[in-house]
Amino acid sequence: MKKYRARDRFNYQMDLIMSKGTISLILGLAVITFLITIIAGITIVLLEKSWANGSVFLAVWKSFTLTLDPGNLAGVSGSVGLVIVTAIVTLSGIFITSTLIGIINTGLSGRLENLRKGKAKILENRHTIILGFNESTFSILSELQIANENVKKACIVVLGKEDKQFMEEQIIRRIPLSHNTRIICRSGDITSTFDLARCSIETCKSIIVNQTDDATVIRVILAAANYLNKESIRSEYPESKKIHISASINEYENLQVAKIAGQGFAEVIYFNQVIARIMANVCYQSGLSAVYVELLDFSGDEIYIESFPDLTGMSFHDCCMCFRKSTIIGFSRGELIHLNPSQDEIIQQNDKLILIASDDGVSIPSEQKRQFQTDAFAIENENSETVEPQERLLILGTNNLLFDILSELNDCLPCHSHVTIANDITEFRQTLDQTINACVNLSVELRQANINHRDSLEKLIDEKFTHILILSDTNESSDYADAKTLTILLHIRDIALKHNLFFGITSQMLDVRNQALAQGTNVSDFVISSNISSLMLTQISENRKLAPIILDLLDSVGSEIYMKPSSFYIKSGIEIDIFSVVHAVALKNEIFIGYKTIFTNPNGEAQQLIVTNPDKNEMISFSDKDCLIVIT
Repeated sequence: MKKYRARDRFNYQMDLIMSKGTISLILGLAVITFLITIIAGITIVLLEKSWANGSVFLAVWKSFTLTLDPGNLAGVSGSVGLVIVTAIVTLSGIFITSTLIGIINTGLSGRLENLRKGKAKILENRHTIILGFNESTFSILSELQIANENVKKACIVVLGKEDKQFMEEQIIRRIPLSHNTRIICRSGDITSTFDLARCSIETCKSIIVNQTDDATVIRVILAAANYLNKESIRSEYPESKKIHISASINEYENLQVAKIAGQGFAEVIYFNQVIARIMANVCYQSGLSAVYVELLDFSGDEIYIESFPDLTGMSFHDCCMCFRKSTIIGFSRGELIHLNPSQDEIIQQNDKLILIASDDGVSIPSEQKRQFQTDAFAIENENSETVEPQERLLILGTNNLLFDILSELNDCLPCHSHVTIANDITEFRQTLDQTINACVNLSVELRQANINHRDSLEKLIDEKFTHILILSDTNESSDYADAKTLTILLHIRDIALKHNLFFGITSQMLDVRNQALAQGTNVSDFVISSNISSLMLTQISENRKLAPIILDLLDSVGSEIYMKPSSFYIKSGIEIDIFSVVHAVALKNEIFIGYKTIFTNPNGEAQQLIVTNPDKNEMISFSDKDCLIVIT
């Protein structure tokens, strides 16, 4: 065995003591002080018994006071040996006291630094945890604050890799303070079991995975699910099995893996397909994006699932007529969701109604007998031969959503509609050709063009397009991509004014903050991907059962939201109550959820008003330009 020098052993032992922290150092100083005072007390008694009356205890006590207060040395008188010993004790005391102050200061500073960084475990129950800090965090926090307005002591925990103080400063700057919702930030690794435990995920209500990279999303889901599935957690916290994780995936091939990683805890959305469907429907139905946002955010009316035992045995149609300020869109029976069922469907015991309302618990049914203004209903044969006009759509830009958008447009647009795609299409050429060949209802034309130049836009928009869709350049940063989109919008507005052109414009944007900058560009609709994703994840985090309902409304198979001319259902120019409108729409096996009216503002400009879930006693008169928002 190798022999080490005494100096090396001493240094190593000191290093071990130092590494044990502040308490260990203070205890070490206490031991040194005790030894010094004991040795000094015994030495003083041996040198001069009269100074301490011959008592070792008293001599030790006087030595101890000398270590604490150097001023006591001035009162020492006696032999030279006594003075030397007491001087040594006093100097040792000065050294020990200085060292102690330094240790306490360093330890306190370290403790304060740990508190600033948020190292303490969170002791909360029924809180919402957001894993990841980015631009979407602010939208999620805003929605959760609104959702928690009727909760006395709500709590939201944000765990991100950023510094705790930085996250708190950004949140304070961007999010208004709430009187009943506390926001707590923690800095750490969102895939670390230790950091997840610090957030007390075993006692939370739900977890939102706020990440855009699929690999990271899957890792986070797996880490959280593994923690919740621990036998120790499940036995100590039985309610933890009800916790659910909300997450979104961008690539379809990762969807199944994410669900497997979730181990039953996760609701995972294939977001690219969802946003593509929204954009495909919005780009030729002006105002539809506002309907989606209204249903997905918490600031107005949203979707709820509630039980109404008194309505058992009634038909679905009669149930719809029982609510003045709520709109019934379907029901759940067991684990199955039925949107827009047959109007004659009988509501059974334990069925729950799916409705649009301003809040949960505010919907009160009334079995009042309704009288409908059937004389205001559109005559069937007046609209039976209506032919949907062919659409001409111009898509400016390309990204990974384009292929899904084309597939959706192929299902949604009338036959023989035309789509022109303009951009540098070299990168997507092969895949685009395959997608175009699969489009049987559309004729698709590809144009190689620099859409950021005014001359190219002049040549493109010279044709009579009915709609223009602008896709963001996702290869760039969100700010730069949105800046390019805003430039294109300004050019299009100017071209439309100069050439007296009229068309709907739908713009994809990446950052919700840039929407305000584009308000003056005459855009019909904005589709902000990150905002839609945040709204969906927040809704699902509050109620897991909403996931299949939201996905069903956005699925091309099943019931979807459409805007249809009011003249399909109601005669124009006749004042009618909304209950009668609901009945007129129900006669076509559809569900009325709102309307869009066109009006002229004081500046003579045409504007649209979107109203969802209106008061059924409201009286309204529709024009030929107005639309009803229906689920069909």
